Amino acid sequence: MNELRSVVWSRLRDAGALIDDARFDRTRLDSAALSKRHFAASVRALGAGDPALVAQAVGVSPGAMARWFGHGWQQTAGFAAYAGVGPARIDAIARLGALFNMGVVLVDHVLDTLPERRAALLDALSPVLLGDPSAGSRAGRGDPGVDFVAQVALAVVSGARHLGGRSQDVDKLTELLGSMYRAERSTIEGRRATGPPAPGVWDALHAKSALPSAAQGLLALLGNPAADDTTRDAVAAAADLVGEAFWIVDDLADVQSDWDSGCWSRALWLLHRSGESPTTSDEALRRLLDTGIAAAEGQRLGQVLTELAALPGPSDRALVRPVQAAVRSWVEEMP
Repeated sequence: MNELRSVVWSRLRDAGALIDDARFDRTRLDSAALSKRHFAASVRALGAGDPALVAQAVGVSPGAMARWFGHGWQQTAGFAAYAGVGPARIDAIARLGALFNMGVVLVDHVLDTLPERRAALLDALSPVLLGDPSAGSRAGRGDPGVDFVAQVALAVVSGARHLGGRSQDVDKLTELLGSMYRAERSTIEGRRATGPPAPGVWDALHAKSALPSAAQGLLALLGNPAADDTTRDAVAAAADLVGEAFWIVDDLADVQSDWDSGCWSRALWLLHRSGESPTTSDEALRRLLDTGIAAAEGQRLGQVLTELAALPGPSDRALVRPVQAAVRSWVEEMP
């Protein structure tokens, strides 16, 4: 087992937050089954055609897109359980959450690895995520990959508005999506390669990586307008913890690729704040380990997952297990 992976793995195990092999395999099989049942039809419903051709257009594998979709379905269905959504409405909400999760990962993929398409993607997403009512007529850009991501964003926004939830939740969701969009722009414009982090980098990193879970929580609440304050607080608390967990583990897993692409991340920001100035991705990884930042982040990750499991609400199977499984999948990708 590689060193960063070993450090985080041991912290999760010590916290009792590491999902065991049997539950991990079962949760992944459930996610795969959801993808098999819903992914292709949901993509075709957007008018995007063959999912394999769509995946090729955005430079990823169809299997990866299906996994992101399945994970998003599981997580949003889990938030719906916290929100007390009736069984008849869960699939509609989970489908939106699945498309949203897939879209978020695709946006990150394009912005991080396809710099020649960044401007076109941000331009296509701007009217959709900043609330322009003419977005639907302006989504086509001639790039099938960019157009697909814009179609996903438009489907999520319009679908959320048709769920019939509280208008203030729709407004909150719109505000969140705008914050996420502005954070993506900010992290592209304030790249690590251009100098020290600007004062707003930490907040932008948080918005980019942690707010997607808050958005899934709001989608869930839109399915139960009658939810009382206790239920709404439980959804918000769960979303905050899930968002922080994913922010920590994703940025640890991607520390070397983020370094190589010139991005700031949570891990690299903490390393800079500690006074370290590595010059290569290997050195950045080494310094994260030697300074104890990696161990501290692993410990915080275990604490966050423990707090999530302790929240009152539905059974662990609804949300805690899918989150733990997603975290373990990221850990297994660590260098």
